[in-house]
Amino acid sequence: MNGLTEAGVANTVGIASRRAHSTALALYFVVTFALAWALWFAAAALTSRANVGAARTLLFLPGTFAPAIAALWLAYRSGPSGQHSRLLARLFQWRVPARWYVFAASYMIVAKLSAAAVFRFTEGAWPAFGPTPLYLLMLATALSAPVQAGEEIGWRGYALPRLGEAIGFPAASLVLGVIWAIWHLPLFLIPIPTRRASLSLCSFWP
Repeated sequence: MNGLTEAGVANTVGIASRRAHSTALALYFVVTFALAWALWFAAAALTSRANVGAARTLLFLPGTFAPAIAALWLAYRSGPSGQHSRLLARLFQWRVPARWYVFAASYMIVAKLSAAAVFRFTEGAWPAFGPTPLYLLMLATALSAPVQAGEEIGWRGYALPRLGEAIGFPAASLVLGVIWAIWHLPLFLIPIPTRRASLSLCSFWP
């Protein structure tokens, strides 16, 4: 009898835990979308009256940190003690197997070369590299890394583990990828007038 009671209590606790994770995950997505989209649409509205660069700096870039802001706020507000600190600590976790450094250094090169090979096969010529000097590309990569971290704290550090517990990590990765793509939609849809043409916010992304 006691065993059945303990099993029932454990089952009840498990259900409550899953519900709490689902609620936190739903709230995370709502806050992330609301904060980022509000800032991006405000940036687009200001560009008709103010300098595009100023609007981008004051509103657009902070919007890219919305996933991290939402994750850290929820972790501090309702997560276990110290969870928000552990999320930040993962940014500085450099003692990992060497294969992950190899992967990080090579996967984008492989992706770019694969895309160039497809272009060569379909168009009959290699795509132009572009006029941007290599040192500027390297500088842009270094400067954009903290911005990307602002996303990954939320998407991979907070949302993916919780979604993975609910539906499994392969499915969670696909679902989160779709949500991530939808989150970026304003960057392609919001027009910004410039001297040459009407461009989207994504035109000003490094």
